[in-house]
Amino acid sequence: MSDLKKSIKDRLRVEKGFIRKKWKDRLRVALVYPNTYWIGMSNLGFQILYQILNSRDEIVAERAFLPDPGPLNIETVLTMESQSPLKRFHLIAFSISYENDYPNLLKILKISHIPLLSSERGSPYPLIMAGGVATFINPEPIAPFIDLFYMGEAEPSLNELLDILIYNLTQKRIDKEELLKDISKELRCVYIPSLYNVYYGKDGCIKAMEPVEPHLSNRVEVVKTAAEDFKVTHSTICTPNTEFSNKTIVEMVRGCGWGCRFCVAGYIYRPPRRHPEDKLLEYIRETLKKRREVALLGASLSEIENLPLITHEILRQKGRFSISSIRIDSLTPELLEDILNAGQRTITVAPETGSERLRTAINKHLKDIQIFEGIERIATIGNISIKLYFMIGLPEETWEDLESIVTLIKKIRHHMIKRSKKRGTIGTIKCSINCFIPKPFTPLQWAPLEDVEILKQKQRWLKRALSKIGGVRVTFDVPKWAYIQALLSLGDRRVAHILLRVIEDSLSWKDALRGSPINPDFFVYRERNLEEILPWDFLDHGIKKGFLIEEFRLYKVAKESPPCLPSKRCTRCGICSL
Repeated sequence: MSDLKKSIKDRLRVEKGFIRKKWKDRLRVALVYPNTYWIGMSNLGFQILYQILNSRDEIVAERAFLPDPGPLNIETVLTMESQSPLKRFHLIAFSISYENDYPNLLKILKISHIPLLSSERGSPYPLIMAGGVATFINPEPIAPFIDLFYMGEAEPSLNELLDILIYNLTQKRIDKEELLKDISKELRCVYIPSLYNVYYGKDGCIKAMEPVEPHLSNRVEVVKTAAEDFKVTHSTICTPNTEFSNKTIVEMVRGCGWGCRFCVAGYIYRPPRRHPEDKLLEYIRETLKKRREVALLGASLSEIENLPLITHEILRQKGRFSISSIRIDSLTPELLEDILNAGQRTITVAPETGSERLRTAINKHLKDIQIFEGIERIATIGNISIKLYFMIGLPEETWEDLESIVTLIKKIRHHMIKRSKKRGTIGTIKCSINCFIPKPFTPLQWAPLEDVEILKQKQRWLKRALSKIGGVRVTFDVPKWAYIQALLSLGDRRVAHILLRVIEDSLSWKDALRGSPINPDFFVYRERNLEEILPWDFLDHGIKKGFLIEEFRLYKVAKESPPCLPSKRCTRCGICSL
């Protein structure tokens, strides 16, 4: 325990901006990111929650993370600020960004000596709450472990939930079941799994999901911040021990309007919201007075029309910046010059597929010629490396599509060499090739994962073919883990049984899957019927299911649909027309 406390204190010594409060008469919240410190503190959403909670005088919020792998004998999980065990808090709030972290949530509870199942936790155990983007895509695989979910973005309604919790957990002290029923009467954006029963048909599909209380709706609202209330959000804790290393992270835009049919951010965050350039400039000027480096974050920075105006200003103020992913067709010479002058030496480009046919099917709105023109602009500016992202295993993918990945990479290298000859140096090409995972609330939510053995075969072929191209480094993900990710992405409550066996019984995934009462292939390899009830259908994002079906059919015939941009929103999805 003393070694663990020492390692936490060592991290705190190099942090700037953390908050330490006295506990007396306050609601004690352990805010937990179910992954390591490095990953959790790189997450802007986690930092925003920390700010919101600690902005309330009646609340003390302390952070906790999955312990780092290493030689320390971890007997419990301790919070950062006071090095206290989680069991001493009124509320444990998990912020979950990725379904891959669902097992980590259970590991943290197990290490903390807290029963995993909600039904086995009464007084004096803390209330267990979960939120974050993974939970409002599909919470069902972890539903039996969580007392309540907050569904949606924190800004609109989290404070209303906190008001109830402050009163009940610090003063009224009613039992858990009564508290959960009271919350369910007040807020439509809270999902309490114990108040819903799920029924299954003979075919294994969901027959019905029904609330057990008459006041409850069949649908749970996922709340979003209105465009007029959308404020600049940013990190307040800086540390060298994150991906962004002492930079202030600034959210430039939320959501993405391009509508790539595999990407959940393009659907659950509709309509995309961005800040006016003058607001961003004002905030960044203030930030640069405190810290000289900023990380510009957003799913689609290309939607900011005058981005070079902002990057120019950062450099003029003697600051530095890094930039997250941006569409290659929006990389102007002016912006590239600023990126180079800011010290960034790698630009990420996501063609996603090698063939234009499949790129059109996923609604990428990106042609080969646009990729080559962008690559030439990058190579002309300076010695910048390129990181390329591709997917394999998309529905209707052919071997010709796979061969097109190799062809496209060869042509990209050719264009880089052509523009770099005069300079005499050329940036490297790094390729990350990942298995396609179907995601809820996207048009491809009905699609299956491709068979793991076929994915392995495709990876072997690509590895051989790409090894013949000089100056290209390639990494692949692991198909067997893609299978697990798809199971956690697409599964219903019955998947919780598998998770429980992995963590509580310390079984391997292979053994847990083999002993499952329902064949996991049912969730992973089966193309779903367009009429069936999906595990996440009870969540109301405002998106018309008919719109997603139409987009799925457009995928099948490789036809694009218009993007949902701030200047030209779509009128089909059901959200933008409100």
